[in-house]
Amino acid sequence: MLLRVILLVAITCWTRAVAAQDEIEDEAELDLGLDADDGGFERNTGAPYPAVALLLGLAGTDSRGPADFERNFTFGLLGRYMFPVHKHVSLGGQLAMRSWQSDVGVDNDAGRNMLLELVFVPAATYPATREIELHAILPLGPMLNFADDFEGDASVGTGFTIGILVGARFFLDPNFGLLTELGYVAHSFSHDIDIPVEAEVELDIDEASLNVGLFF
Repeated sequence: MLLRVILLVAITCWTRAVAAQDEIEDEAELDLGLDADDGGFERNTGAPYPAVALLLGLAGTDSRGPADFERNFTFGLLGRYMFPVHKHVSLGGQLAMRSWQSDVGVDNDAGRNMLLELVFVPAATYPATREIELHAILPLGPMLNFADDFEGDASVGTGFTIGILVGARFFLDPNFGLLTELGYVAHSFSHDIDIPVEAEVELDIDEASLNVGLFF
């Protein structure tokens, strides 16, 4: 329910912003560059670009069947490659690794789990200023979870990732700058666990996620 509300608000805000910008562009041509005499530059927003960022899960829950557990913080790393296909639309892919652990795992002095995701990343973009491009992304795709805090032997978990994040690119020169994003990410997956009777355990984890990095 929360994800649907966030999606609806993000799409509504982006649609209104795009409509407002298009109306301005119909009246006069929008100059997104700075004059060389001003010591500025023109952004290169039309070219594909890679990005790397640190991941931090700010809060979340770990649902295992009917039980919900508070989850310890998440940290990790992502790599992304994006292709602008329109002045307001980009498409790309992302490989991310997230290390996570529930409070139950902490109490039992267990190891951390590793979540690996390879997702499709559509993005809605909006040039807010000459040096700032705003965006909203919807990461969606398959994931694997390598469990280390479960009781018994666990297989590699398989499932999917979905989320909604809003952020910005801050251009420091035409092809380089800072990337920041904040939003909500959810993962749903299952494991076969021998405890000692073999059983399937389904998990749903969610978190508020902060990404901070660079694009090139």
